[in-house]
Amino acid sequence: MISAAILSVLFRVNLPVALFTTLYTNPFTIFPLYVVAYEYGAFVIGHHNGIAPERLHLPDMDWSNWLRILWRAMVMWEWHRRAVKRRREHGTD
Repeated sequence: MISAAILSVLFRVNLPVALFTTLYTNPFTIFPLYVVAYEYGAFVIGHHNGIAPERLHLPDMDWSNWLRILWRAMVMWEWHRRAVKRRREHGTD
């Protein structure tokens, strides 16, 4: 907590938040936090009430799919770059 206090003053961040997060995420409290998070997640997805959670089915991804995704990302980036260039040329940015 001392180092968190010193660093929070040095970097001008929220001192109470730095001290609180250091206090509640230490080696003695991390296990109960994980247990609470697991139980909360099991409750949200309905695992405890006898209903099995629905399985997530992802499509098979081979190299051709990744190449299509990469190509689309490159095209979208180029469109964005051109739009920014046009805005700068017309003085609207």
